[in-house]
Amino acid sequence: MYSSNRQFTRRRFAAGTSRWYRIKHTLQNRQFRVWAGWLVGLSAAIFYFTFLFGMPSLSDIQTSFQESSIIYDRDGGQLYTIYGGDENRQYVNYDQVSPRIVQALVAIEDQRFFSNIGFDPIGIVRTALTC
Repeated sequence: MYSSNRQFTRRRFAAGTSRWYRIKHTLQNRQFRVWAGWLVGLSAAIFYFTFLFGMPSLSDIQTSFQESSIIYDRDGGQLYTIYGGDENRQYVNYDQVSPRIVQALVAIEDQRFFSNIGFDPIGIVRTALTC
């Protein structure tokens, strides 16, 4: 009786009725790997020509941030301020920005910004259901 159960188990795996057995042998199949490679390559080519082909290079992109210029006299007093564009903008470091401003910006965009893993699966599902 022991040998018959052993043969049955051997036949069961040899026939491929186990899900993991079938997955493992499908991934080891050369023809499957060739088709999967073509599919991944075709998807990458479609992505490139659809989204990235018409994008400008990073060196062509001009920054929209134009800081104001301040002209001083020889004693160090401020004479003129020339605004870059239409606004008086000044560069500040991140540590100089109020934490409340940071929290307000994050609350507008993504509530789980500081706790997610680099992308937000819940936000992706929410967007997919909205569209």
